[in-house]
Amino acid sequence: MKYKPYAWAVALTVSVAMSNSSLATTTEQLDLSGMADAASAIVTAEVVSSEVQSTDNRSRTLVTLRVTDEIKGDTEEFITVELPGGSFSRGRFRIGQVSAGTPQLYPNQDALLFLAGTQQTNTYKIVGHSQGYMAIREVSGEPVLQNTTTGGAGVPVSEMKQKIIEMEAQ
Repeated sequence: MKYKPYAWAVALTVSVAMSNSSLATTTEQLDLSGMADAASAIVTAEVVSSEVQSTDNRSRTLVTLRVTDEIKGDTEEFITVELPGGSFSRGRFRIGQVSAGTPQLYPNQDALLFLAGTQQTNTYKIVGHSQGYMAIREVSGEPVLQNTTTGGAGVPVSEMKQKIIEMEAQ
């Protein structure tokens, strides 16, 4: 049986399109109010450690955080945040899986996080991927947040906390 020269290319294109279509996601742009509504917990926390787990050719990163302040919700002192992707070693090779819009959390880093609970106890996901993550940095001795939600401007943590508390009271 003869195949036309382009038949293999069509078959390959269709199979790739079908396998990748289920992996695509779209993140809705959220404002502060939308993130606060979607969050079951809003906390400031310090990153303690992270661990990458890989199953069925997919990886996820489990980040342990020490909660320093609860703005919304009732969390334990130590919580886990699950992030899609991560990199790990398999034999001599380093394997990485990247998920667009996922923030990078590093040990000893402080952040304000909008979190949604998962089916696992004490485990959360970040609302809106990187939108629900705001790194805290020191500016002139004051803790300040900066990300797309703040419009790129540095906002004092105390001011953001007050805005969130006022929104939750309404």
